[in-house]
Amino acid sequence: MNKPLEKTINKSESLPGVSGDYMLTQGTFGSPGSRHIVCLTDGTSTEEEALEHEDAPTSSHFRYIVWNYTTPKAKPIAYGVGEFRTVQLDAGHTRITWTYSFMLKGDVFPGELGALGRWFFRVRFLDGEYAAMMKDVLQGYKQDAEERPIAPR
Repeated sequence: MNKPLEKTINKSESLPGVSGDYMLTQGTFGSPGSRHIVCLTDGTSTEEEALEHEDAPTSSHFRYIVWNYTTPKAKPIAYGVGEFRTVQLDAGHTRITWTYSFMLKGDVFPGELGALGRWFFRVRFLDGEYAAMMKDVLQGYKQDAEERPIAPR
């Protein structure tokens, strides 16, 4: 899972991909407090900050927040929080769980509709376009893992 975002999140028919990033803090992105601007393939950007990052021999946890979306697709989003959890099940299998939650802007459609707007956002965006992007990313991680030889013990 350690590869640049531009090789991880691809442009789709409905969502921009990642074209690169620019660090706002010292070092690389991933340690808690590190921040970067993520540049998107439609010429827009977003800002991301690592909140938690824990690595153990057979598991890991990474939580981050994303805000300042400038792409029109994300106009109703105030911020999103993503989280990756990995657990090595055995020498050849790892379970990856990736969750996301979004806070909608209360003064922009569909957030201004309250619960109905949140339902609409989930059905129209999260369960469709965003779910497809997440599946594509996870499929890319799976493919990379399957192409990598298993290290001898």
